Amino acid sequence: MTAITREQQIRGQKQVITTATINPIGGGLIMGPLVSLLALFYGASDFSMGLIYAAIYITSIGALIPPLFLNRVDFTNILGYAWLLRSFCGGGLLLLPFIDDNQTKVTVLIILLYGFMILRSTGAAAASPIFKTLNRSNELTSFIAKIWSRWYFGVLITTIVSYIVLENKDLFGNEEYAYMFLLFIALIFNVITSLKYLKIPKTGTLDGRGIVSLARAFHYVRSRADNRDVIYVGFLQVALAIAAAYQLSHIKGPLEFSPGSVFALTLAGVVGAFAMASLVSLLGDRVSFRALLFITHALLAVCGLGWLLIQYLPTDTQDILASLLYIGATTMLALSATVLSAMSNARLPDNLRLEVNIIFLLNVTLSAVCALGLIALLRWLCGDYFTNPYTFAYIPWVLLCIGICIWAVVRRSNSDPEILSELLQLKPSNIQSMYVTQRVSQEKAEYSRHRVRQIENALLTDTPATRESLLKFLQSNHMTDRLAAYYSLFERPYKKAYPIVRKEALDPFSPIRHEAITALGLSQDEENIETLNQLLEEENERLVSSAIKSLLRLNAPIDYDKVLEHYKKTDDYRQRHEIVIGLSENKQQELLKTILIEEGQGETDRRWLTTLSLQWADTLNRQQSMAMFLQLENEGDGEGVDDVLREMANVYPDIWQERLENWSAHKDPDKFITSYPQIKLWPVRHSLDMLLQLLIYIWSQEGDPQ
Repeated sequence: MTAITREQQIRGQKQVITTATINPIGGGLIMGPLVSLLALFYGASDFSMGLIYAAIYITSIGALIPPLFLNRVDFTNILGYAWLLRSFCGGGLLLLPFIDDNQTKVTVLIILLYGFMILRSTGAAAASPIFKTLNRSNELTSFIAKIWSRWYFGVLITTIVSYIVLENKDLFGNEEYAYMFLLFIALIFNVITSLKYLKIPKTGTLDGRGIVSLARAFHYVRSRADNRDVIYVGFLQVALAIAAAYQLSHIKGPLEFSPGSVFALTLAGVVGAFAMASLVSLLGDRVSFRALLFITHALLAVCGLGWLLIQYLPTDTQDILASLLYIGATTMLALSATVLSAMSNARLPDNLRLEVNIIFLLNVTLSAVCALGLIALLRWLCGDYFTNPYTFAYIPWVLLCIGICIWAVVRRSNSDPEILSELLQLKPSNIQSMYVTQRVSQEKAEYSRHRVRQIENALLTDTPATRESLLKFLQSNHMTDRLAAYYSLFERPYKKAYPIVRKEALDPFSPIRHEAITALGLSQDEENIETLNQLLEEENERLVSSAIKSLLRLNAPIDYDKVLEHYKKTDDYRQRHEIVIGLSENKQQELLKTILIEEGQGETDRRWLTTLSLQWADTLNRQQSMAMFLQLENEGDGEGVDDVLREMANVYPDIWQERLENWSAHKDPDKFITSYPQIKLWPVRHSLDMLLQLLIYIWSQEGDPQ
């Protein structure tokens, strides 16, 4: 393995992603339905078509070439030159029109196709180690999905071009020459792809390791449950793909779809495949492979049953259903292949990347051979007993899907949730949350209020995806991301987050300890009390004030005399406000009233008195009334007093009518309060003082109206 810099990794990633858009224009034309349709055009038998459908899988044995013969060649060179040589094998198909006998044409086509595919497998064996080297572990799943997404996008373009060409085949003289025109395009783009792959940074060699390393890799795969999963699922999935490929023979043969119609359906299927690959790229490693494989193969089983029963429908209905089944199956097979590819690459060990990948590919070859044998056996046994000509393929299709679904249900470690819980992660709301949080995560992390709002909005909904993203943002190296995550945590406590929060709250180097302490207070979790008590010993008075507020919010045991002492000790009104908020939420109305009276007796600013009065009123559940009176007082001196006195005079006219008249006569706050010593709590400097003393007096008397 060659050590490469992060800059080289990023450059290599860009090179691979760019090339992944070009690659399917060449490779997709030969590996897709084009060659299969050409073989059917030449009159290929079902057995020959089976060999063509299985070619991509049987030829995985070509993965043995690097360890046996190229073990000192760099992975990048193996990939690039294998792609170049396969270009010429694919180009050999351009010679088919010069052969007279159709059966000979089919034989030569199969030989050239297998040569193309063997060289593809040789290069593909080196591709996975390259991708592993170019990515960090948390990037790999999304990277593989991006490659598949680009592949399907390229196949989409290829399919559109093929459809146009085959629908206008008369422009080329005949249908065969239309196929040759497309194969010529494939040759050009295969060569371009190989040259671009050769520009990828060098990523390492096998360093002389050969068959011995393969034996080690085999033992490694056999000894690990997660690798055995790849073998099991890969074996069934490959056999399934070969069985499902016969739907092409069905729509081209008995249903008599034209080549253009086949490519139109393929086009729709590729659009679905592109969407599925983009979905996996978005989900990354946040949704389990089990859930994706279960839902995919459950839907594929439905498609297989549809093909089994299609002959029982009216003829005109058969064409419609066949089109839908072909599109649906193509889409789900693409999703299955994308997930299996990501699953395989995620399980490659650093020291045996190529060798383990080869074991996976040899499993593909074994599966393809077994699938062909099983299909041939079923065709021989059942061919005369079913009206559906491809029952021999569709029965294995359904059974293989059921096998993968059963694996997804029963295969779980002690730490894995039930399959139903994992399937719930695929709810549209959760996927939307993943999309939003993934988009925000990929943007450059710079401090700005805009980014804080972006992350807050991304974490707005309560879904498994947002909870997982919350944990990631809380552990981000960027303070902005952590800050935004704390704001979100204020609104929606999440128990799994608090070990991270406690660590931040105790970190002397963190610039956002205050936010972490506030989050602990809003957690409703008594496990955080111990940490908050430790913070009371901090030298930083603001942190102590925040810790007091959080302890009060949690209704934790606390010495209120020390709380009051700390309040009086600090001259920082921001710290005082922290304590007042905690006392208010803890419903300490008497203590807050004491503070309010003491502040009134000093030279306290009107705004601070207003703040204190609102928090005290909140302990009485009268904050709305207090806010209304203060607003009236703010609009005009004495307006709030007028309103309070009129309200009291209406309810208690015997006592308060005379007081109202006294006030109305002179509108002098100091003179009024002095007239009623039972109300006076501190010297009156303005009408706000009078209003607050009135309300303290009234609301402290049991039985008075709110």
